[in-house]
Amino acid sequence: MNVKVLIPARGGSKTIKGKNIVDINGFSLISYSITAALASKADEVWVSTNEAAIADVSRECGARIIIRPNEICKDDSPTEDAVGHFLSEVKCDVVVLMQATSPMVAFNDIDRGIEKYISGGYDSLFSAVRPEDMLIWNRDRMEPINYQYKDRGFRQNRDRNILIESGSFYIFSREFFMESRCRLGGKIGYIEVPFWRSFQVDSLEDLTNLAKLMKGEKC
Repeated sequence: MNVKVLIPARGGSKTIKGKNIVDINGFSLISYSITAALASKADEVWVSTNEAAIADVSRECGARIIIRPNEICKDDSPTEDAVGHFLSEVKCDVVVLMQATSPMVAFNDIDRGIEKYISGGYDSLFSAVRPEDMLIWNRDRMEPINYQYKDRGFRQNRDRNILIESGSFYIFSREFFMESRCRLGGKIGYIEVPFWRSFQVDSLEDLTNLAKLMKGEKC
């Protein structure tokens, strides 16, 4: 079974200029995802981009490059367009879809995900965080989702069946995606990752705080 990692990384970020290759503790942001992917059991690591600078940095980190057409690199272009383009050009059985903005991802999490995906016979799988210490509310209805505020109880007695997609990676087969054009569906599995390894860079504040966290400093 051929497993390939795909990291979509288009140019033109509006929140942080050059976000995918911005410096974080002396290394480009995307390099963390590429390094983790290369250390995993995946067969190849690919970066899909429309920008030469991202391609150059990614290639230096050891990734292979697929140039994505600009028409599917717009602000409202879904990631699934990048996946579809990748699968039209590259042969593989299974895709591990990763984000360039998740620098805390660990190779062993990816490996655990691949192993569970294969052994469990799943159509798709995602990395998840179990919010055991979070008291979650519906903002519109102002109602709690995973506990009762009139009877808070103890942490271990609260609803433990809630999962949050960490967004670090998704795993699915080529066949499933080509039929559904979606990263999730069919028999869905998950692999738990620690909450602190699920953080993503979406803003300058995220970038600053994650850089401190990765160096062991207080945010």
